[in-house]
Amino acid sequence: MKKKKSISAILIIAVYASCFSYVYGEKIAKDSSVGKAECNAVAEKLAEKNDLTENQTKRIRSEIETLDAAGLPIESISSKKNNNVYEFKVAKNVVDKVTILEDSAKTTRLQIREGKITNVLEYKATGEILVDGEKIKIITEKGEDYDKNRVSDNSFEPMVDGVTYTKKAPKEIKSWRSYRQNWICSSVSLQKKIGDLAISVVIALLSKTPAGGVAGVFADDALKKIKRNDPYTTGISYKIWVANSKVPATSRYTKLKKRIYSRVNFKKYSKDVIYYSRKG
Repeated sequence: MKKKKSISAILIIAVYASCFSYVYGEKIAKDSSVGKAECNAVAEKLAEKNDLTENQTKRIRSEIETLDAAGLPIESISSKKNNNVYEFKVAKNVVDKVTILEDSAKTTRLQIREGKITNVLEYKATGEILVDGEKIKIITEKGEDYDKNRVSDNSFEPMVDGVTYTKKAPKEIKSWRSYRQNWICSSVSLQKKIGDLAISVVIALLSKTPAGGVAGVFADDALKKIKRNDPYTTGISYKIWVANSKVPATSRYTKLKKRIYSRVNFKKYSKDVIYYSRKG
C-alpha cells in the first residue's frame, strides 16, 4: 500500500491531461462532456504525479466524471479530510471550489463556494435540478433552423464527440455564411438572485439546457457582468446563432454567437459572446 499524501497537498492537474486543453496558445473548453476516456486520463496522471493509492485514484476518476457530466471542467484539486475540493477558474480573479457531497443512483449533490457565497447544486435521477433546495425550471424553444433529424448548413448539433471551442477565429476560414438562429432558451429560472449564486452554478445550469455545452461554454465573462449589472435578477435567457464556413466550405468549423440576457424572455441587460467550434 502506498503512503497517502498530506491532506493539505495541492494536486495540480497537468494542463494537457485535464478537461481543458490549449489551442493557438489560448485556453478552450470542450463540450459539456469530454468523455470517460479523457477523464480517466486525468485521474491516471494525478496518480502518477502524486503517488496516490488505488482507492484514491478510483475515487478521483469517478468524481471527475461526475463533475464533467455537470458541465464543470476542473483545473486543480486539493484534498481536505474526507473530501476532495475541485477548483474552477470561472472568470478573471474568480475561482470556484466544488465538493461532491453525495453521488448515488438517486442524487448527485455538489457544494460550490465562491468567496462568501455557498450553494448546493442537486441533480435528481428523476431529472429535477435544485439549487439550495429550490427546483430549477428551464424553458427552451427550438430555433428556426433546428432539426434533430438532419444536419445542414444552418443547423448545429452541440453534443458531437470531439468538438472543441475557442474565441480565436480559425486562420483556415476566409469568410462565413450568414448567421441563422439555432437555439432559443426563454427562461432559466434561478429561484434566487443571481448575485447570491456562484458563477459555476449558473454555467452548470446552462449546460443542462438542450443546447448543452454550447450554452455553458465561454459564458463566464457574460455572467460575471450580469451579476454586476443586474444582481437581483432571478432568471436569465439566451439566444444562439450559428454560421458555417463559406470559403473554404467545410463542416469542420462553425462560428457561434451567443447572447445572454439578464432576465427571462430576452429582457434587460444582455451580453454577446462570439466563439468558434472545431470538430476533431
